[in-house]
Amino acid sequence: SFENDKNKTFKGITLTLEDDDITDWVFPNSMPFNLEPVMTQNWMRERFGFPMIYGEPKTMGSYSRGISEVYPLLPPNQNIAVLFVYDADLFVVSVTFYSMAHAEAIQAASERNRLMNK
Repeated sequence: SFENDKNKTFKGITLTLEDDDITDWVFPNSMPFNLEPVMTQNWMRERFGFPMIYGEPKTMGSYSRGISEVYPLLPPNQNIAVLFVYDADLFVVSVTFYSMAHAEAIQAASERNRLMNK
């Protein structure tokens, strides 16, 4: 996606790894940054440690989203953060690449919300 301004600044890109309509579907292309087409939360944590942002599952109307986590990519890709959304079995269903600045803004907003709700 892009910012809706005169510069059309790149905001992020999402890859969908699971197709709810097809059983045993696997993402058909190679993944960037040594990611895999099938990943679990455990695999992510073994590779990247703990996330910089953790999001609880959410339900919005008929839409339900599982746990989400944001990890910074390790050098030399340190200006990129990745959002992973998991299904109920903790398999990654989508991957979104953001700028590190965008992820840090989300992290700051999440921390403000957490402190305000104490």
